[in-house]
Amino acid sequence: MFDLGTSFIASVERDPDALAIVDRDVRLTYRQWYGRISALVAALDVAGLRNGDHLVTVLQNRWEAATLHWACQFAGIIITPINWRAKAEDIDFCVQDAEAKAVFYQDVSAVAVASSREAQKVITAVANRAVLILGRFSETPRKAFLEALANALRDRGLLPIIYDFERPPEQDWTETVLTLANLSLFVIADITKASSVPLELQASVPICMVPFVPVHKKGEPAFSMFKNLQKKYDWVLPVIRYSREESIVAAFDYAILTPALEMRRRLKQRKAEG
Repeated sequence: MFDLGTSFIASVERDPDALAIVDRDVRLTYRQWYGRISALVAALDVAGLRNGDHLVTVLQNRWEAATLHWACQFAGIIITPINWRAKAEDIDFCVQDAEAKAVFYQDVSAVAVASSREAQKVITAVANRAVLILGRFSETPRKAFLEALANALRDRGLLPIIYDFERPPEQDWTETVLTLANLSLFVIADITKASSVPLELQASVPICMVPFVPVHKKGEPAFSMFKNLQKKYDWVLPVIRYSREESIVAAFDYAILTPALEMRRRLKQRKAEG
């Protein structure tokens, strides 16, 4: 059976290093693009969207929109695209008519989406609620701690994305991290006994202007090059050092959430100012 999905996969397998996307300064090969699409499929699942669900997009005709369209194709999600210049009443009609469970939008359409009563009733973009968690999931004590952080996020209505799923061997996993980081409100990175986290941070921090919140258990080895990232990129927040896992979970709002959201606000203001 030949469909759009198999057609895309055939292109990836036939010439993975061929140029697939050229959009201003963004240039992606089929291999890289497929990595980002796959990561977005995982993020859609984290957001609770399933095969047969409907979502509405209010996006510009850029590479992000094309990536989302392909992710929905692979996930079996039905997409209703509307122009990014749409007014609140247009969004109201489309969300209600499609019985959409999500609305994906960009900054240019944020005012209209915020003014849409129907859009506010559904999930309004993964980027408004998702938090990526990076860490050493192969070690039981570290995994238990990271799961506790994920539960703290859920208790506050946020969507933790735990980067602990299987990495396809034919894909560049750094592309997956980049995609998930760009989708996130902020990123929590456990740099205690870090293994793959240093590479993930070196790949994502310079490109993804989102708050990164590093945590480290006192007395344990840490990512030695981390200070260099902090000096160069101010969206990397000061390291939160702790002795007991329970203490950082108990102080979650003060230690992690409030500083991350404040940095998010400052970055948004910086982008608006040009």
